[in-house]
Amino acid sequence: MSDILEIQGVFAGYGGGDILRGVNLNLEPGTITCIVGPNGAGKSTVMRVVSGVLHPRRGEVRFNGERIDHLSPRQILQAGIVQVPQNRSLFPGMTVEENVRLGAYTLRDRALVDRRLAEVSEQFPIVKERAKDKAGSLSGGQQKLVEFARSLMLDPKLVLLDEPSMGLEPRILGHVFGTMVEMSKAGRTILLVEQNARKGLESSDRGVVMESGRVLLDGPAQGVLSDERIGDLYLGGHVQQH
Repeated sequence: MSDILEIQGVFAGYGGGDILRGVNLNLEPGTITCIVGPNGAGKSTVMRVVSGVLHPRRGEVRFNGERIDHLSPRQILQAGIVQVPQNRSLFPGMTVEENVRLGAYTLRDRALVDRRLAEVSEQFPIVKERAKDKAGSLSGGQQKLVEFARSLMLDPKLVLLDEPSMGLEPRILGHVFGTMVEMSKAGRTILLVEQNARKGLESSDRGVVMESGRVLLDGPAQGVLSDERIGDLYLGGHVQQH
């Protein structure tokens, strides 16, 4: 099976400095890949490169075999890649349904938008149950689920999740990550950046550890989670390469 996303030798950054320094990463279709690492490792920069917000200085990014590293964010969105940002992004004064419909803003076919809304409402009951409520009245976890629902309105093949656990209470984390797993089972490929390393890796198929703009560990998530070098990394040390 061909990889759906291929990041090959990517160098990228801001101004005159590179944050990513030769990143290589491939994603298999229908899997969840979790990137972990300390602040400043380059995790979110990978997301920005894939989503088109940042163009690499060197290297290539391919989606379904086609280069996308020169495309605009809108073109990448239309190609089938959507991102759920780290910060809450719902419009609090608009209803839940209105917020979800915004996820299909590039579509001109009203019937298709209605059909997609019905589909995500089945997958995310909160969209149906709280359709007419203001989004600002929802809890943080509920808002995150609505953001997930909105991200599926364009029927993406790849979903980028940037720190989905940020600001959520521990009791809601299981629900949010469980929903992510269900999205994967429905055929979505997910690339996840997560500070909660244990929860992120436990919910993923594959784990990637980054430090100083490079990939230092890459393998089955459970193997990465049990690697003793992870403890060194999260206690303020450095991952030691083989």
